[in-house]
Amino acid sequence: MIGSRQCLDGQVRGINITKKELDKYLTTIKLDPSFKKILKFCELRNIKKVILSDNFKYIISKILENNGIFGLDIYCNSMEIEDGKLVPAFPYAGKSCGNCAHCKTGNLTANLGEGSIAIYVGDGLSDLCPSKKADLVFAKSTLKKRLGSEKIPHVPINELKDVYEYLERNDA
Repeated sequence: MIGSRQCLDGQVRGINITKKELDKYLTTIKLDPSFKKILKFCELRNIKKVILSDNFKYIISKILENNGIFGLDIYCNSMEIEDGKLVPAFPYAGKSCGNCAHCKTGNLTANLGEGSIAIYVGDGLSDLCPSKKADLVFAKSTLKKRLGSEKIPHVPINELKDVYEYLERNDA
């Protein structure tokens, strides 16, 4: 079995695309409307928001920008386009296990202030380790199945709307 770093490197390295082509494609990606609602919910309560992803900063930043979202802290992988090919880099690769393209646990814990409560939303195996460090986990897809099989507490979700509705219901 290979880790996410090796998998991502193999999938991305050498994809033929220009920056112009990539930018054009990224304008077609629309965010779930509940994402903005969650951001507003957090903003009104002075809750720090951080994106932890195995994706690439340029891609995430462009999608957010294209959807009118600015100023979020983003921790993820990076990439360059060299001679029309994507070249990934992994500045937050897991040091302890060596498998992760991005050690989300490290960036999660680094962003927690004293007395903070970590709320985590995830869907894949790369979210398993940080889910074990969070106080409240919203999980869908593969992560939901894995946390369920390991009997790790989480709130099962199908979409971001479920997260927003949970937060609204439990707002104190």
